[in-house]
Amino acid sequence: MKNYYAFLKKEAMESNRTYKTLILFCVFFFFGMLSPVTAKVMPKILSEFMPSGMKITLATPVILDAWAQFYKNVSQMGLFLLVILFSGVLATEKIKGTLVIMVTKGLSRNTILFAKFTMMIVLWTTSLAAAALTTYGYSCYLFPGETLPHLFFSLVALWVYGVFLFALLLFMATFTKNNYSALLLTGGLVAILMMLNLFPTIKKISPLFLSSNNVALLGNTVTVKSFILPMGITAGCTILFVLGASLLFRKQQI
Repeated sequence: MKNYYAFLKKEAMESNRTYKTLILFCVFFFFGMLSPVTAKVMPKILSEFMPSGMKITLATPVILDAWAQFYKNVSQMGLFLLVILFSGVLATEKIKGTLVIMVTKGLSRNTILFAKFTMMIVLWTTSLAAAALTTYGYSCYLFPGETLPHLFFSLVALWVYGVFLFALLLFMATFTKNNYSALLLTGGLVAILMMLNLFPTIKKISPLFLSSNNVALLGNTVTVKSFILPMGITAGCTILFVLGASLLFRKQQI
């Protein structure tokens, strides 16, 4: 455990030195601030740019619109940014040869792998929390008195999906030699999941369910119960990807 905490500390310092932590905090804070503001002012902006003489009735913005913007920003651009930043989770050190030095000095390969995975989860958790708290604060100010059901659960569902993506990226990174290969393979599998979503039966249990139905949950058009099976399947796939990465990494020549 001492080696694990030491390597985790090293990963945290490296994230700070490479500005990953600062970039993620700033971007996610911006998403959190932008989402409710956009929901509030967008109808006014659209009405200002309407052609002269044209009238259109726009619905009054509500708090659900703010969180719809939030989930759109975080589940698409936010997670995409995270995956890009961590695409070199193993490849960078493989190229530099630093992994060889650490392993020959007695550091367990599992320690390296799990510390890196932990760091990804920590940064994802803190980034998501920063964005969510910012959106919540601005939403309370801009939409006073309005509340939403199952808000925390919808955030947990998105968090589980994010962890799944990092486990997938880690698995792909164990047998690739550069950043782009891991990124492309991860994107390829997500694209396959999107295509499988065309089948209604698969759509209900796919990991993508957790990132595409959050607003529907807040609007009470889907139930908490409908999230249970996809969350279980996603958690199971996450564990399998991490275990697979561990097995591959232990047998791999670095």
